[in-house]
Amino acid sequence: MSQNKQHHMLSKDEIVKENYGLLVSTARRFYPKTQDELEEYIQVGSIGMLKAIDTYDSSKSKFTTYACSCVFNEIYNYLRKLNKHKNNVHDIVDFEGRESIDIEDYLPEDLTEKERFILKLRLHEYTRKEISEILGESENSTKYLIRKTLQKIRKANED
Repeated sequence: MSQNKQHHMLSKDEIVKENYGLLVSTARRFYPKTQDELEEYIQVGSIGMLKAIDTYDSSKSKFTTYACSCVFNEIYNYLRKLNKHKNNVHDIVDFEGRESIDIEDYLPEDLTEKERFILKLRLHEYTRKEISEILGESENSTKYLIRKTLQKIRKANED
């Protein structure tokens, strides 16, 4: 029986339960700091799973591949929106007791959301490996993105 027909025979609830491990492993890619955070990411990921069930096309990919992407995107977008409400990159940084600055004053306007997200993770001391896992990118690609982001910031502040 094809995967598509099998999924039509199961209820949405059964499909979510069947793919719970995928939800948990994807939520852990965002490095939750507490059990409550992990559970929150799993709940948000469940929304992505339901969207995947509704929009899945078996002619394009395996369900788990598609669902993983939908779950990841749902959690990523949730965190991005959450961070916007927390002033995103407007974090105040104190450099060894010196006067605090608003980092936003030094960021060029042309930074993409992804570059701002990477910068925020770096400011919160995430490693390149952790960032690459969160983004679902290779470490080399992440290294390039970090370098490109820092170059943009340096160039914008050369004056």
